[in-house]
Amino acid sequence: MKLFRELFGEQASQIIDAAGISERTAHVYEWTATKIDPKNRRMDVLSYKHHQLVAAMPPPAQKRWLDQAATGNGDGAPWSTSRLQA
Repeated sequence: MKLFRELFGEQASQIIDAAGISERTAHVYEWTATKIDPKNRRMDVLSYKHHQLVAAMPPPAQKRWLDQAATGNGDGAPWSTSRLQA
């Protein structure tokens, strides 16, 4: 996966400024995106924060935890980020 700055070069800073986020926030978003394989992402029902919480794990563990958080406790409701973090 190409990194944001590789894709946009000098325009990256302008894009970050236009989005109203800090350089640090952009870096964290980019780090998380590079760590979670797109096929393992569950953005259909989970937030970015859910993905950030599992990003440092190996891919099989990421998939397992994201799938578990997405399906919840059998009641159909996904886990909160605090439940996943616990």
